[in-house]
Amino acid sequence: MAGHHAPDTLQRSDAWALRAACGSRDKETFFNERFLADARAVCQGCPVREQCLDEALAVEGDASEDWRFGIYGGLTAKERVQLAAERKTGRSTRRGRPPAPCPSESAYNRHVRKGEPIDDGCRLAHNAAARAERSASTKQVSR
Repeated sequence: MAGHHAPDTLQRSDAWALRAACGSRDKETFFNERFLADARAVCQGCPVREQCLDEALAVEGDASEDWRFGIYGGLTAKERVQLAAERKTGRSTRRGRPPAPCPSESAYNRHVRKGEPIDDGCRLAHNAAARAERSASTKQVSR
């Protein structure tokens, strides 16, 4: 009697992982604090960053920071614990305003301040703001 199998053309729930930017990278990059900036840079431009983060949060469940390891979706274990708590309660556990979204000049400044890798969108936003500021200052001088 022949067995019945699902055709290979069906979408797998983890098919997104095949498009992950980290797929061809050394896994130590994502599990060693020395490479935190490198790992975040890879995640920053990853086309499946959100799916990766959602998967990590689903798998980790209510686990404490002590039971979470590595960088997933660009976040450390501590940051994922915080995000999981925020999603569960619907309230931010962070103080102050939420961080400025990429791409923006404010996000560029945050990247610089925290030593994070700067994505192309933030770099473009920063350059545009700098040009506008220079243009405005030259107009004031010529008056």
